[in-house]
Amino acid sequence: MPLVETLRAVGQLFGTEPIASAGGVYRLSDTSGASIALAAPLPGERERACELVTAPLDADDHDTLPMLLESARELGFLLPLEGATHIHFDAEPFCSAAALQKLVQTLHPQRERLRAHFHTNPHCRRLGAWADALLAAINADGFVAMEWPQAQARIAKLSKKELTKYCDFNIRNLIQTIPGKHTFEVRILPSTLDAQHIQAAIDLFQALFAAILTDGREADVLEELLASHLRLAA
Repeated sequence: MPLVETLRAVGQLFGTEPIASAGGVYRLSDTSGASIALAAPLPGERERACELVTAPLDADDHDTLPMLLESARELGFLLPLEGATHIHFDAEPFCSAAALQKLVQTLHPQRERLRAHFHTNPHCRRLGAWADALLAAINADGFVAMEWPQAQARIAKLSKKELTKYCDFNIRNLIQTIPGKHTFEVRILPSTLDAQHIQAAIDLFQALFAAILTDGREADVLEELLASHLRLAA
């Protein structure tokens, strides 16, 4: 099958067509211009990693992920060297300046600890801390009092490098209006075919987000969650 045809069916889901570039490579993007997939000619016996991407799951859906991962195991899929598990959470609860600031102020100081706790894959290259300019914008005097469109516009003025998705916790999809992709993304989890490990991480972050948004005990809650998650992992 021609390379361009391998991407065309996926492109129909997004209403876009593959675009040819140098070296016989074809690039497929979504309607915002963000890359979805690349198809490139490769020498023989070169293996390429692929992704398992789920449709949006309800918070109480504990059946779909095990079914998908079991299917992957049955098909003989393995974990790539640079693999990771990315979890997208509904961004709507964080669409206020106060909620976003609290989210950032909770996660940023704990970044290295969370990476160590979840055993972030050291081979992953597209990770890292939030840019200093992003942190300065969110922590600036007066930010928390802004209406959401104003706060959103303030952050949207940052450069692509400063507001990148290639970091431990991706807020870019909160700021940019991309239909069907209004999410907060956790990117620090290692790749696994064990649904229980992924579900435990989902549950931990959901509980932490609930604490951030409601009771103000996020520091204490995080300690409790990490302790219980360690017991589960053991």
